[in-house]
Amino acid sequence: MEKMAKKDIFTEVEKIVWFRYAQRFSSDFPLIFVNYFFKGQGRYLGLKRLLYINKGAHVYAYRDKVEFKTFYNRINNLKKNNFRKIAQETDDVTYKILNILKNISYINIRKMSAPQLLKEFKIFNNCFYKFAAFFIYIQYIGQVYKDDPKILKYFDKEVIRIIRFTPIILNIKKKFKIYFDVIGHKFLIKADLFFWLFPEEIEGIFKEQGLNKRLLRQAKLRKKFYLFISLDGRKLFCNENKNAIKIAEKLFNSEKIARSTILKGVVAYKGLVKGKARIILNRKDFKKIKRGDVLVAVFTMPYYLPLFKKASAIVTDEGGLLSHASIMAREFKKICIIGTKIATKTFKDGDLLEVNANSGLVKLLKKGNKR
Repeated sequence: MEKMAKKDIFTEVEKIVWFRYAQRFSSDFPLIFVNYFFKGQGRYLGLKRLLYINKGAHVYAYRDKVEFKTFYNRINNLKKNNFRKIAQETDDVTYKILNILKNISYINIRKMSAPQLLKEFKIFNNCFYKFAAFFIYIQYIGQVYKDDPKILKYFDKEVIRIIRFTPIILNIKKKFKIYFDVIGHKFLIKADLFFWLFPEEIEGIFKEQGLNKRLLRQAKLRKKFYLFISLDGRKLFCNENKNAIKIAEKLFNSEKIARSTILKGVVAYKGLVKGKARIILNRKDFKKIKRGDVLVAVFTMPYYLPLFKKASAIVTDEGGLLSHASIMAREFKKICIIGTKIATKTFKDGDLLEVNANSGLVKLLKKGNKR
């Protein structure tokens, strides 16, 4: 019966037109974080069709084109009172999360008994689902209204700063690490494995006083690959399934594009420069950047700071005017074009690019030797 249900979901998933909404490093967004965003969006934003793929160094987030268009139209029709309500809920859950994080330290956590640790974990869980939902809701609203100051004025400036400009998710991950170090010490489990478990599975460790071999094996496999689907109230998670691998490969192959010589994006900081492209898809690529190169990435994070200092220009697939890349470009006065959608797929390492951030165009002048 379960196999039939899986087959039915896979069949329906293949009929949907999916588009890649975001791409992140798996190390920054391990499974436990994906779970919070996955379920939080369904619970608080009403999004019923979500698909996440973890493969290699990245986790990819997909949305159903039809549902997402309807969702964006709903955002576009929000009224003043709607914004005020969203802002209030965002404020409340953000400050609640910050208060929880403030109290997480090795000194405090080590004092707790196992039942106390479990209780605190459950409190954090309930809060994080809502925070994850409103964290991404603010991104969606920003994209629909192109970060219009008239809309942003409804939100607490400090909360917007925390959500949009600070590495809040990475800070949460650091706090989780403290928590998992202590639990791992109690039950003789490596802290890193907890990031690849579901909250219910972590709660089960407290009950069973340890991690069973099956779950240990699953956690290790999930770091390499998984498919996580939400489809109209039904949820499916798998990492050892031929159909899951087939769906992932089909989505990746559908995104292969022909080489283009010009891309258009949004200007974040004006200027014009020529330089060699360096495609940054994971942290191992950081060493490729030399002074004067053009940094081409899906997105940027706070730890990209050394790359900003070396690069002559920044080009990203994702981002809005209040994205990390935009803010850092203005701070460092670096020529920057964001939101090209496909720069990392279009250009190759060594390509000579002209980044014209006066017109928002990125032009391929000469193909690089490294193909």
